[in-house]
Amino acid sequence: MTGHDWIYDPDLRERYFLELHGSPSEDPWFLSIVRRGVVLSGNGVGSKSMSGHSGLATPSHVMAHWLWRQRELFRRAIEPEALYRGVLYGSALAILALTSEARQGELVQISVDRFESLRPYIVKDEAGNPVINPATGRPRYSVIVLQRLLPKGRRHDSERNRYNVSAAASLLDEITEAIRERHDGRIPLVPPRRTHTKIDDLKPEHYLLQWNKVEQDGHQRRHRQRSDPLPR
Repeated sequence: MTGHDWIYDPDLRERYFLELHGSPSEDPWFLSIVRRGVVLSGNGVGSKSMSGHSGLATPSHVMAHWLWRQRELFRRAIEPEALYRGVLYGSALAILALTSEARQGELVQISVDRFESLRPYIVKDEAGNPVINPATGRPRYSVIVLQRLLPKGRRHDSERNRYNVSAAASLLDEITEAIRERHDGRIPLVPPRRTHTKIDDLKPEHYLLQWNKVEQDGHQRRHRQRSDPLPR
């Protein structure tokens, strides 16, 4: 096989890929995207990438280029972990866009540093009566999860608004754990993307919508992202 020699370094973390076989008519719907080659970004040959963010839906740029060089694998190889991660981030953003009233430029500001104190409340049924927990016999509680984000037209921290991110709280938890696992239990401190409309107003934070220590900004088709080396 041809490609980058470092791919064969025995000290690199093991990575698993799925190779597609069989008739395209028998594939789940999303595999048709793989067969068009758009999940392998960063090959530098004019392919239209599903994501310009290395490691989100696509493999790292270097790994994608290596797979592209293997003609027997191109359009047949997929990295399930990266694809799942892309779906996870995309689902979180889609849910937040529909439920939090925040714009894209505000959603990508979500960070560990901007959570407000949880607001507990009693869960009630359609008639307005408290829902009773059968295990305890007491009213069931849930919480409202809030983030303080800088909205459009505002520039100072004192002008931040509260946004309800409860609907995607479980997905944000999963994203948090994935980042911590990759970075030895830490959430990296990263600057906002240079393409962010508020680049002059925001500071480095422990942003959650990041990967490879680079914040995601939604400009997936127009901006190439560098890829940090795979962890050893």
